[in-house]
Amino acid sequence: MFRSALGPFTVLTALYGLVVPAVVGWLTADYSPSRQYISEMGAVGAPHAFGVNMGIFLPTGLLALGAVGWLAVALPRGLKLPVLLLLGIGLGNLGAVAFPCDLGCPAEGSARQGVHNLLGAAQYLSGGGALVWLGRRGKLPVCLYAGLGVWASLYMMGGPGREMRGFWQRAGEVLLYLALPYLAVTLQRGLVVRKN
Repeated sequence: MFRSALGPFTVLTALYGLVVPAVVGWLTADYSPSRQYISEMGAVGAPHAFGVNMGIFLPTGLLALGAVGWLAVALPRGLKLPVLLLLGIGLGNLGAVAFPCDLGCPAEGSARQGVHNLLGAAQYLSGGGALVWLGRRGKLPVCLYAGLGVWASLYMMGGPGREMRGFWQRAGEVLLYLALPYLAVTLQRGLVVRKN
């Protein structure tokens, strides 16, 4: 029962974390999902900041923390630490609520913007690291490649792909969120290599 409910819960988490921001982004006037960060919808001074922060980032953060915690309990002992690095997904979302970005989500700005940027970078660095570690230790090559993809998306959104930072952020988000149901399914099917 415990493990059988894990799959649907991680699917719910992934759907909420990916679909709700996408729909709200498409419905938000003067917002470009491919050119702007997701957190710009909840920026200080944005027209619907409170609704975005309370309706997207808060529930997504809580769902992600629950899904990662549940996975950590269900996975073999040797894989618990790497999966706990995925807590960065939840912390990044909750950080967007506690430390919303300045308008435009600049690389430099207020102290609040600095904390926001730090938490966002930690989400992708730790999430990518978790997937690479899980890929190598759990013999899950899909996770390894997904983790490398998350790191590549972080590099692109902050560097050469900055003009399309929303696209690159969403690419990283897809890899992180889909890793949750993937891990649940591989666990249920006994495909995770058990290491103590």
